[in-house]
Amino acid sequence: MKTTGADPKHPKTIEESVAELISRGYETRENLREILPLAWHKPTAAMVDNYIRHHTSEVELLRKLMEIALEGWDNGDAPSIAANYISEFPGELLREFESELRKLSREPWPYISNSAQRALLKIRRG
Repeated sequence: MKTTGADPKHPKTIEESVAELISRGYETRENLREILPLAWHKPTAAMVDNYIRHHTSEVELLRKLMEIALEGWDNGDAPSIAANYISEFPGELLREFESELRKLSREPWPYISNSAQRALLKIRRG
């Protein structure tokens, strides 16, 4: 059992810590920025993935993911992960963000640009 070490008498598991972060939701960009990198860690990837995918009908989550992705490739893992999740949203929601997606599609980092191109393709396909 891996623990976070926050309380030596009652250590939280990594999964408990992620569940706590997820329970705070995506209302603040800072919390979402903390959640996203955990999508690339095997013990917590499914938790994060399920959480984000459960909310892909919510434009406010899309807006926050877009803000994070627009930070660019040189701002840690969160922008790349945000861009990847953006491409999972339905085309009708993505349409509102077409200009931002065009900008992201020109990013030098393929983890961002390729995801933006997939999202733009969804818009074109209707």
